[in-house]
Amino acid sequence: MKANKTNVAGCCAVALLVVLASAPAGAATEGPYNNFFGTGAGASNSGSYNANSFFGGNAGHKTTTGIANTFLGYGAGYSNTTGHDNSFFGGNAGYNTTTGYNNTFFGRSAGYNTTTGYYNTFLGNLAGYANTTGSRNVFIGYLAGYYETGSNKLYIDNCYGSCNSPFIYGEFDNHLLEINGEVGIAANGASKSQLHFSLDGSDVGGWLTSVTDNNFFVSSGAAYDALLGGWVQKSADTKAVMAGSGGVGYRVFTNAGAAVGNSFAPSVRLHIDYSGNVGINTVAVAGVPISTATGALLTAGGVWQNSSSRERKEHIEALSGAQALQALAELRPVTYNYKVDAEEKHVGFIAEDVPELLASKDRKSLSALDIVAVLTKAVQEQKQVVDEQKRTLDEKSRMVDEQKQALETLSATVAELKADVNRLKRRDAVAQR
Repeated sequence: MKANKTNVAGCCAVALLVVLASAPAGAATEGPYNNFFGTGAGASNSGSYNANSFFGGNAGHKTTTGIANTFLGYGAGYSNTTGHDNSFFGGNAGYNTTTGYNNTFFGRSAGYNTTTGYYNTFLGNLAGYANTTGSRNVFIGYLAGYYETGSNKLYIDNCYGSCNSPFIYGEFDNHLLEINGEVGIAANGASKSQLHFSLDGSDVGGWLTSVTDNNFFVSSGAAYDALLGGWVQKSADTKAVMAGSGGVGYRVFTNAGAAVGNSFAPSVRLHIDYSGNVGINTVAVAGVPISTATGALLTAGGVWQNSSSRERKEHIEALSGAQALQALAELRPVTYNYKVDAEEKHVGFIAEDVPELLASKDRKSLSALDIVAVLTKAVQEQKQVVDEQKRTLDEKSRMVDEQKQALETLSATVAELKADVNRLKRRDAVAQR
């Protein structure tokens, strides 16, 4: 029984080959290098060495001198005349293509209306359906690029609506790529930068890095690689900037001086913690709204405190009274408003007009504490004058008091003498009687 079944199957296979071989393709000229299978397939072919393969009813029906085409499916490449090096797979794929070349259409009616376009690749039923003369397009997915008529476009999507926002869209001539969706990028478990941006593909430019939970950094000039020691210099100018978030908040780092390939520990330039406290060239301090590496800070009460530690100063000299009084005499208080706000009035000084003792290096700004120091010294000088005058007045008052006391003593003496005289007079009067 098995042998009989084998013989029947063999006979059927042979019969099928005979039928296929004898099926009327309708080719005007088939020749040894063409293969046409199906009614009307290659019906207009005029060359024996065109190396065309058409499979399906009316596949390549109007092809005349086109060469190296492969059409598979009913009506595939139906209108092609002289187009060459096309591969159409699917019913009516590339149906209206006439002279287009080097196109690959895969799917029912893929590239259906393409006529003279070239170097197109459409994969998916009805992909690139409305494109007629566009070239160098790549459409992948059901209905991908259905309405696109231009050239050098990329569409990757499975469209079920208008497809106005394909999942992936690109423009090859403009080196443009758009992704309409969420993108996840991993470093395959490696603790290193995941995404690299550059002008020409060289190992410079910028990177995106996320290596732990709640961690994301943008960097230029350096990439992160834990196996190489952390941040690694990439730019030949030895400069790098890193900015991003982490467990302690948002930070900006910089570094300069590292050679290409060397790892480094960057310096924090800006730090904002999760309470909103800010550190400038230092880490943020809890409870201090703004901290700086210079020691200046903004207190929680809203008071700005300048750095004034002896540790940060040198060439410390006492300000003389003469200097302070001269600077004070040269200060010219004015009223003004800033150009950006004509309504808000101020009282103060003009940086370009203050005396040299109070001027900044560029004469564009002023230090309030410098002016306070001059005022303090001037007041101290005035106090010394007042104190000296008070001492003089006190001395004169003492002398007046002494003279007054002397006068009082003298007056008492005179009164006693007067009393003695009166007594003597009374005694003499008595004696005379």
